[in-house]
Amino acid sequence: MSSDHSTKLGPGLAPSGQRQVVRERPVERIVIYRLGSLGDTMVALPCLHKVAAVFHTAERYVLTNIPVSSKAAPLETILANSGLIHGVVTYPVGLRAARELWALARRLRALGASTMVYLNESRGPFTVYRDLIFFRLCGFTRIIGAPTGSGLFGKRAASADGELVQECVRLTGAIAELGPIDLDSRENWDLRLTEQERDAGRRAVAPFGARPFIAINMGGKAAENHWGNENWRRLFGELAKTHAEYGLLVIGGAEDAVCVAEVTADWPSPVENACGRLKPRESAAALENASLFVGHDSGPMHLSAACGIDCVALFSGRHRPRKWHPYGPRHRVIHRMEGISAIRVEEVAAAVRASLPASSSAATKMQIKS
Repeated sequence: MSSDHSTKLGPGLAPSGQRQVVRERPVERIVIYRLGSLGDTMVALPCLHKVAAVFHTAERYVLTNIPVSSKAAPLETILANSGLIHGVVTYPVGLRAARELWALARRLRALGASTMVYLNESRGPFTVYRDLIFFRLCGFTRIIGAPTGSGLFGKRAASADGELVQECVRLTGAIAELGPIDLDSRENWDLRLTEQERDAGRRAVAPFGARPFIAINMGGKAAENHWGNENWRRLFGELAKTHAEYGLLVIGGAEDAVCVAEVTADWPSPVENACGRLKPRESAAALENASLFVGHDSGPMHLSAACGIDCVALFSGRHRPRKWHPYGPRHRVIHRMEGISAIRVEEVAAAVRASLPASSSAATKMQIKS
């Protein structure tokens, strides 16, 4: 990312015949503030499309965090090649030292941007106003979307039983001054995958041939969201009775690959363990033809929902209901505030069967892995 904002000069002639200096218009730049990794980026995707459309002549940079976990994909790898942004400015979360804050402020000032689109998760009034003071000192005179209005802090319940407004809905409301955003439009969830990324996705699912497949994620960066290997093993045993003709595409980080062979040992159709083998955008390409996603509250769940795949999503008590649920009416969410261990194998199997047609014949239950 260049910090050289000097004005380019070109030759010209003054009316008197003397040489004059022609100044080109400086490049307009804006900064988008959004922290988080895969899931956080995906729920903000419709807003990123809106920002790209409104500020289509500007260079768009995202101010984001360096992931605190190796299990979290950085925002830059998720949006690379999409054309939605031109670069990123990163910093470690929890930055407090005055010297480091000053260095970050200098990096932001060097961009020469006066407009910021604030797409960060609402973390309460104190944090928001602290952010605003810092960004004003960095030279931003227009800040769009900072959650200072009534309800925009995301703490307002959307229903009597305490469910929160979904994060993607809150974000679209926060930047409403840029115009309406249709969350039901597939175009607004488009990652704009390249042909090379689609090729990688096709290679990942090629072993299935024409066989339908279910995408599975058994990992994630939050340990309290993990359902447990034994529950997954039992689920696959239960689903083999009705969905044996479906292949399984297991996605996630490299650390999620270890348990796959053991947990899926008795699955009668092909299993592709793609954990750690695919980049986030390649995973999206592989997911596009999945029949269903089944998995934890995780980045791959949001990636699947953005690809238009129906999800059976398992949520723990880590977050209150609805805020981080996948967007769309066809998803089946099982959310247990008492903990993910309270989710029973039978109810997950029932959700899968309600979402997906069973195998065409009982004979498919006895298929041998190809």
